[in-house]
Amino acid sequence: MNGRGRKAALAMAEWLAVRNLAPDLILCSAARRTRETLAAVRPALGPTAEVAIEQRLYLAEEDQLFARLVELDDLAHPPASVILIGHNPGLGDLALRLIPREQQEIRRRIAAKFPTCAFVDLSFPCDAWDAIDARCATLNAYLVPSELEK
Repeated sequence: MNGRGRKAALAMAEWLAVRNLAPDLILCSAARRTRETLAAVRPALGPTAEVAIEQRLYLAEEDQLFARLVELDDLAHPPASVILIGHNPGLGDLALRLIPREQQEIRRRIAAKFPTCAFVDLSFPCDAWDAIDARCATLNAYLVPSELEK
């Protein structure tokens, strides 16, 4: 990660820490930069999250990322909350797939640019990962590091 990326990751970690997010699972690409991002934000995400570093997430496209989320129901104890750390354009495209069309302004911003260390918080109106579908999410937050510098 370059200096700007480290600064963005640390700013995002501070923002996450204030929100007391405590995911059950953190899925992270095996790429060095994503693992460095994980190292920067991990202390802000509570002590109990399981971490899975997965080669298949490296440069994964939206369909591959979506498929990985749906597979979470195959676990003995499916996680209630997950953080996914990966790459563009896959992550931005996944966000566009899940965020409802009514959220036009956020969708426009994501389509224009989904920068490094962008954060999207989504919740789903279903009890199983394999029940999530396109445009079914509720957008709780969308934040880019430049907004933290203001």
